[in-house]
Amino acid sequence: MTTVAPSWNCPKCAAPLPAAASFCPSCGAATPQGIDRNRGALDAPPPPDESANRERLQAALGASCEIRRLLGRGGFAEVYVAYDRRLKREIAVKTLRGDLVVSSTLLDRFQREAEAVAMLRHPNVVPIYSVGEGEGIAYFTMPLIEGESLGAALEREGQFSVAETRRNVRAYLDSLPLR
Repeated sequence: MTTVAPSWNCPKCAAPLPAAASFCPSCGAATPQGIDRNRGALDAPPPPDESANRERLQAALGASCEIRRLLGRGGFAEVYVAYDRRLKREIAVKTLRGDLVVSSTLLDRFQREAEAVAMLRHPNVVPIYSVGEGEGIAYFTMPLIEGESLGAALEREGQFSVAETRRNVRAYLDSLPLR
């Protein structure tokens, strides 16, 4: 008789999870950290200590910027609102999550993301102002764009009309340097 290893799905989007995944590769949600044969998936890990990561990021940015608040958190990164004292404006600062084990692979991916975005020039693409590293934290800064996220809009609307979907997809495609 052949036994098949159990497969586990993301608790948020139900996508299949690779073995020992800390985050869902589809939606970025934290995944259960262990399996109990009697109870199934254990609870997801507690939320990261945001204040410790915030303090390290503040030290990395130095006195020229003041971290004001956490704007959002995804599967791999956190975005903070900061005030740039030199230019007297609010900016967004994206950094890898403080609760992740930062490997050279993850740092390379973060750097490639910054490089890819920096190559794009289009009104629909938020530019990157700077890239930095300090206090064991890699980060990049960009303009702060106020407004609703796509996820929040979908949650509010339920779904977009065909015309609205077409408009959004067109705006996205227009920003890509397709050859």
